[in-house]
Amino acid sequence: MDDGIQALPVENYIDRLPDDVLQILFLTACGPFFSAFRAFGEARRVIYMVCSRWFHLALQSRLLWSSLRVTKSQSLANLRYLLRRSGPGPLRLGLHFNEAPKRRPGPKHNPPLPAIMAMLAPHFPRLISLVLYVGDTDVIPMLKSAVNGIALPNLRSLSIRQYSFFAANSTTLYIPPATFGSVPASLHSLVLSIIPFDCATLPVLPNMCQLVFRDMQRSNFPVWSDFILLCRATPNVREVSLNRVGFQLVPSTLAPLDVWPQLVKLHVALGGNPSVARFLAHGDFVSIDVLYISVISDVDVTLLLQASSLLAKVSRLFMDGMRVAQITLQAVFDTTDGLEIFHTPTIGRAALLALQSSPSTARKLKAVGVAMHDPSEILAFAEGWVALSDVRRRGMTLWTPRRTSPLSPSFLRDPAMEILKNTLHIKFRTVYPIAASHFDDVALPA
Repeated sequence: MDDGIQALPVENYIDRLPDDVLQILFLTACGPFFSAFRAFGEARRVIYMVCSRWFHLALQSRLLWSSLRVTKSQSLANLRYLLRRSGPGPLRLGLHFNEAPKRRPGPKHNPPLPAIMAMLAPHFPRLISLVLYVGDTDVIPMLKSAVNGIALPNLRSLSIRQYSFFAANSTTLYIPPATFGSVPASLHSLVLSIIPFDCATLPVLPNMCQLVFRDMQRSNFPVWSDFILLCRATPNVREVSLNRVGFQLVPSTLAPLDVWPQLVKLHVALGGNPSVARFLAHGDFVSIDVLYISVISDVDVTLLLQASSLLAKVSRLFMDGMRVAQITLQAVFDTTDGLEIFHTPTIGRAALLALQSSPSTARKLKAVGVAMHDPSEILAFAEGWVALSDVRRRGMTLWTPRRTSPLSPSFLRDPAMEILKNTLHIKFRTVYPIAASHFDDVALPA
């Protein structure tokens, strides 16, 4: 596209779509940050297909160009054009410096990183989202020189990721604590696979509502004292994720931790790590309501049972795991106090047997979600669920894997199934594997 081309009038209804709807369509097709969408084809070809239909709108709407993905292989001319096209408004920026150059090295094809950072630096003050994928140590000093001394008053989301490939094969990759200097108080979301801050001087971040730790390799596990300082600097966090994370230098004895008093949702992937279980057991999560837990075996569930005070407070439990025995799951149910919704994508028959062995928990449950595809198993589970107690307030969600044959129409019209559908509030979903985002889509009585 050329800046001199003017938009042509059209008589269709596409130009009546609001900018935010067009932005969703455009970003979904291009996939600047989401690798799943990039399977539709190369970004340039997809952009051409989209813009050939909405050419005039793409030229006029700055909002459509507000999300940029920058790589090592990007030419300065292309980057300059995209920055100019984005206008003076808010900017979402993804710096993918973990990828190897796709073109032949040389100043003509692959510009040096200092030149890229120098071109981006004037636009940092209008950033509202920054995603940084780190793979090389030479990125760190340039990032430090580019970011430090620049105010980021509008930054709401910051994500600093390090791919596991580089963490496993690089012994020199290290981000100093003072890389980012001061952290903007406007931050609402923080995603980290390394902690690049000096936690001892970290100010209180009153607007922080989401904190995510993920894919931390053993060499990058945060020191316990730094992690606690970061927790205390984010007192208003409402959602936290600890995904494949451990801690270094955990004290042998822990006092109760009064961190995250407003925490509502907690995502945890234990992975057999006892330090995470100890943190959960000593945390005073007074407002916790929803718990997403990923377990590998009964060992993880045993570690989870150490946090009995946490389990007693949750009303919604999502458990994704393999090889979990009925007796272990029953111990979890016996520990809970006010559990109302239980979902599991991988534990079917064992979940029903555990509920039958825990009548006090079963009577309080309002909805349950399990993944089954065998008609006989579905009927057995549904009939057992009906027999537990008052069915008028019960809902049931059945997740059927995509890789298996769907439920046949004859089974859905089966008299026994018709009776169950009239008795229960049943939903059928064909999603697998189940993401945590599907947890809120539960079948509940009207």
